[in-house]
This record gives sequence, structure tokens and C-alpha cells, in this order.
Amino acid sequence: MRSHLRHGTTCHPVVVRLPFHEPFAADALLAFLAARGVPGVESVRGRTYSRALRLPFGTGTARLTLPTVGEPAVVTAVLRLENGADLDVASQLCRRLLDLDADAVRADSVLAADPALNASVSATPGLRVPGR
Repeated sequence: MRSHLRHGTTCHPVVVRLPFHEPFAADALLAFLAARGVPGVESVRGRTYSRALRLPFGTGTARLTLPTVGEPAVVTAVLRLENGADLDVASQLCRRLLDLDADAVRADSVLAADPALNASVSATPGLRVPGR
């Protein structure tokens, strides 16, 4: 993948597939991000969250399209990077941003054991804690 990136100039979009473990409350995550988006930095349109990125070797943008229920457990990231050396960092940033490495089954199990949270967890399994 790196061979297609140019260093030092804006490159063509790079598509990266970001797999995750289900459950994944994508609609709730998109609603959370839309309600708290910083104008000019991030936005949500439909199932796609977009944001500007500050990276070690330059800037970039990420467009993250979240799947609907029944689609494969993959977020499709379209990255535009000023410097191709930032590909791995940008991919990991996107994973952290959407909390894609969370063990949602375990988190739901622990939270559902609390009677005060059980109904909420059952209603929306797979909630994630979005990062930076």
C-alpha cells in the first residue's frame, strides 16, 4: 500500500478497511459524533464521519463510513495524507477514534450485570467510547 503514496505532497485517497468485533452501535456513535462535532474540523453526513487530522509528518483528512446492521464488521476509511509516512499513524488514530479495538461483548456483559444499566445495555449493545 505504501508504494502508492507520495511523500511530501498531497496524495490520492487511500482506502483502508478497519475491522472490528461486533456488537457495534454505529448509529449511536454517529449521533454522538454529530452532536459534538467541531465545525471546520469534523462532520457527519449519513453514515460517514469526516475529520481533519494532524499527524507527525503533516496533515490529512479521514472519511470513515460505518456499516449498517447486517453489513460486514468493517469501517471503510478513505484517507488523504500530506505524507505517506503517516498511513499507519492515521489508521491507528481512526481505530482509537471509533474505539474499534474494544471488547464490546465483555463490556456489555459487565455493564449488563448492574441492574441499573441492564435495560440500557440491552437496548443498545455495542456502545463505544469515542477517542480523540
